[in-house]
Amino acid sequence: MKLPRLKWVLFDLLVVVFFVVVGTRNHDDNTGLAASIGVMLPFLIGTLIAWAPLKLEPDALSNRMATRVWITTTLAGVLLRRFAWDRSTAGTFVVVATAFLFACFFGWRAIARKLQKN
Repeated sequence: MKLPRLKWVLFDLLVVVFFVVVGTRNHDDNTGLAASIGVMLPFLIGTLIAWAPLKLEPDALSNRMATRVWITTTLAGVLLRRFAWDRSTAGTFVVVATAFLFACFFGWRAIARKLQKN
């Protein structure tokens, strides 16, 4: 049974939430809800931008879609964080964000594809 695309969009948005929660916990940042949302928003916007042209990719679980979501989320998130939110974008942050989002966006899709075959 295939789930509607909206559910796949929500999975990608949850990846961003997970990214921020893990990041703030690993740095012992007691940021609170408002600050966490401020960290999440640039990346959530990036994810929504990636999903905006829904008709371009019929298969939400494809590696092509994962690539689009990963690159758009990372690039838009880092640029928005730097220029719209005026927050730091240290090189290590960019590297960690890129690697973490890559692993999660491709990872959950690989698991979902495997489960659909069973």
